[in-house]
Amino acid sequence: METRVVKCPQGADLQSIVREAAELLRAGQLLVFPTETVYGVAASAAGRESIERLREVKGRSEGKPFTVHLGDPTGAEGYVDQVPRIARRFMQKTWPGPLTLILDAPQVFDPEVWRRHCGGLLPPIPEFVYHEGTVGLRCPATDVTHEVLRQCGVPVVASSANRAGRPPPLDAAAALAELRGLVPLVLDAGPARHAAPSTIVRVEGEQWTVIREGVLSERYLRKILSRTILFLCTGNTCRSPMAEAFAKVEAARRLGCAVEELEARHGIVIASAGVFAPPGRDASDEARAEATSRGASLEEHRTRPLSAERIHEADAVFCMTRTHRDAVLALAPEAGAKTFLLDPDGRDIEDPLGRGPEVYRRCAEQIETAVRKRIEEIFT
Repeated sequence: METRVVKCPQGADLQSIVREAAELLRAGQLLVFPTETVYGVAASAAGRESIERLREVKGRSEGKPFTVHLGDPTGAEGYVDQVPRIARRFMQKTWPGPLTLILDAPQVFDPEVWRRHCGGLLPPIPEFVYHEGTVGLRCPATDVTHEVLRQCGVPVVASSANRAGRPPPLDAAAALAELRGLVPLVLDAGPARHAAPSTIVRVEGEQWTVIREGVLSERYLRKILSRTILFLCTGNTCRSPMAEAFAKVEAARRLGCAVEELEARHGIVIASAGVFAPPGRDASDEARAEATSRGASLEEHRTRPLSAERIHEADAVFCMTRTHRDAVLALAPEAGAKTFLLDPDGRDIEDPLGRGPEVYRRCAEQIETAVRKRIEEIFT
């Protein structure tokens, strides 16, 4: 077999190359394509002969699985019963990119579920994508490979484009030296950007473990997975502290952990601040009493002033009133897309300070109801 090497230009000229490569995969042929980590060799998981050919070229035994390569992160839905919340967070933060996720496989592969999520894409032969109750998923970032995977019309599995026991190729020349005469086409997009393997993460429920540290370190992954929710009022002595306390209780309930474990186990940071808050003061007596009566605690709370840095660190900012939202945007105009009124119906939550226990009780009820709805939105 003659192996052609085709350089991949940018722009419109790329489309003819993409079409040719996609047709090869659809016809059951092998293809060498670039990723941001190494060069890979790919095959259709919808055809038995193409997978057998891939195993032969790689020198790989039947017991060792290949990784599914996706043209779009949403394609993961077709391979599993449910994508765990933490896996979705990984996908949002790193895909397309150098991360392979190993997820639990469904008990039974359901073609109807596949069609619902993957449309006209041919279904895979299950034993070629699942291994010991798991499936490995990757969404590479290289433009040409991304387009080939989107257009080929078949599920694709791939591995590094080298024979067993050999180092993975970091450019097209190295891939050609490994697989010349064994594949019809090598797509050449220049040297792999990272020149290192993808990081592999095993996700089980809401727990995750780094199986192989590659381009992305475990420390980096923990940093990007953290989610910070900021509640904002005026003085940070009553409304926003109650919202913070109620949110911690609700998030811990949903995740099945203690409030103290939210950050360490799940990377969830819930905080509050005040537009005109002096630092270091206690929550009001009435706010502490309302928190305690609802199973939360404000005994350790100390007031914090709002700052641009706190806004930038937050993934979502929930304000008690429109005036508070205006204060956020005055400090960080770019934060508009992540700054909301706490009440989902768009009502201001008025300050109960100095207005007596009954007003505090009604305010706490309004905040608690709104917080539950917002936490449900965040964790859905």
